[in-house]
Amino acid sequence: MTDAVATAQRLFQAFGQGDMAVVNTIMADDLTFELGGKSRFAGRAEGRDNVLALFGDLMGSLQISNDVVGMYPTDAGVIVHQRGHGKDGYTDESLLLMSVSDGRITAIKEFLFDTDPLDRLAPR
Repeated sequence: MTDAVATAQRLFQAFGQGDMAVVNTIMADDLTFELGGKSRFAGRAEGRDNVLALFGDLMGSLQISNDVVGMYPTDAGVIVHQRGHGKDGYTDESLLLMSVSDGRITAIKEFLFDTDPLDRLAPR
């Protein structure tokens, strides 16, 4: 297991346990998150606090949770394959490209296999 994969595993474990102190140590202060599509969550969020607020809104209002299928190391981080589910029968599948530097996640780009379900569930 690479350090980047271990970092991503610690992040998912901390989220699952609601341990925001650990989440805050793993996510860089200047973290960026990007999501494609036309939903109200699409676009770019900058800064750990803004990213966490976006995640909180996404998971809270749509009751979305994710199951990790696999984690795969890259030269600059890790790719996380996940499947999500939420209210009203919502399901998705995506890849997260996480950039990791010095044990901290600095950027996350989420590539939904199909953006239409989220666009319909959470329009702008």
